[in-house]
Amino acid sequence: MNIKNRLFQFLLIFSIIGLSNSPVMAQSGGRFFPETNHWVEEPFLSFYQNTPSAEYIFGYPITDAHETSWATVQYFQNVRLEIDPEGKVIISPLGDLFYEPDAGIISNQGKSSNSNCQKEFGWEFLICFEFLDFFNTQGGENIFGKPISALEYNNEILVQNFINARFEWLPNQTDGHRVSLSNLGTMFLSAIGENQDNEIISNENSSDVVEELNIWGVVSKLVTSKDDLQTLTVYVRDQNNKPVKNVNLFVNIFYFNNSDNPQQTAPVFTNSNGLAKIDFPVLENTIGEVQMIIVGNYKVITQSTRSSFYIWY
Repeated sequence: MNIKNRLFQFLLIFSIIGLSNSPVMAQSGGRFFPETNHWVEEPFLSFYQNTPSAEYIFGYPITDAHETSWATVQYFQNVRLEIDPEGKVIISPLGDLFYEPDAGIISNQGKSSNSNCQKEFGWEFLICFEFLDFFNTQGGENIFGKPISALEYNNEILVQNFINARFEWLPNQTDGHRVSLSNLGTMFLSAIGENQDNEIISNENSSDVVEELNIWGVVSKLVTSKDDLQTLTVYVRDQNNKPVKNVNLFVNIFYFNNSDNPQQTAPVFTNSNGLAKIDFPVLENTIGEVQMIIVGNYKVITQSTRSSFYIWY
């Protein structure tokens, strides 16, 4: 074999080895993850690649993107991404869906920010110490949402819950690696009976009868001004995490200095995606927290939940 042929073979082998250690990109712009044998394609790919440390924060994909009865979604180890009705990619609130408020609370961490803790307007709970460092360096509220619990024990692990995630404290790890994220994407996928090949596992005993309403609301502005216009987006799903259509919703709004006389919104109904938007004027001229009780009625079922925002200027 002459020198030219040997050189060609060496370069060919070197190229193959080099390619095997790089992400595989589809001609259409998708990316294949050999770690889990799944593709990520647009628009999820841009969202993923534009998020710093995405492989650490989101994990690897555990399904391909697929249609559900309410949205296009894709599951990752730690999160679920979905396309909202306006066509934007958002992070699903799996932390909120998984959180059980009766877990073992060990600390309320005080009531105000200090050198070790942080509490922003619209937050009920503080974030402290290494959880705070992780929160601020890995995307903050845009990625994780606001905290929805204090420090708690979950299966003997110290955790703090956020709308989109759950932080875990691993004291035996080295500095900088003691905060980890729960695999909420994997856990939720298992909980709803959907496997990692996108096939819905049938259940002969399952029923389309709505037995339970799960309601949560998200305001467009966590901090607003006096005489502003606020928008509350409400999501309603049943006991099987399916969207519920035609749920009658209204909101009682309790202002800081007028809690005995709440403002009540006009009734609205959820659409086929289990979603409704409620616009209302901010009436109170006093700076402070505004509490909202969201009430949903469906046939003989009534359920409520809470949300809040701040009037600041």
